[in-house]
Amino acid sequence: MNWIFAARYDRPKTQYDILVGKYLFHSMRNLEGLIDLGPSDPAFIGNGWSGLKDWEELERDVRHAEGPSAGIFVPTDRSESLRVYIACAVPPGVEPAPVEVWLNGARVGGFFSRATMEEHMLVVDEGYWQRINLLELVPGVATE
Repeated sequence: MNWIFAARYDRPKTQYDILVGKYLFHSMRNLEGLIDLGPSDPAFIGNGWSGLKDWEELERDVRHAEGPSAGIFVPTDRSESLRVYIACAVPPGVEPAPVEVWLNGARVGGFFSRATMEEHMLVVDEGYWQRINLLELVPGVATE
């Protein structure tokens, strides 16, 4: 499976081995429902992210989304409806813009990112989830 994962997502094959041992929720080895991008995120980070950077509003480092999309791998042990919280802001000098959220190739929501750090919540129905999931943040198109 690790070779299939590597070819499908253009990621190192060893990342799959780390991911399959983790669970967002599970009785053992669980993440307590939180994937926090920062120093402990290498197993979950997909393509499209910067290295760790300082953010003046926070005590910890963050990552900037770069490129056409930025992905996060979310390991789950079963399909169920989940609330997804995304805390983000546009970097200094960048105009606020819409962001689309995709899960495993399907658009599941979106929000408008602003200059200050804000938390955005969306509910993703159980039918979208698999064992290893790719949650992607994609620049949206303003519709006004």
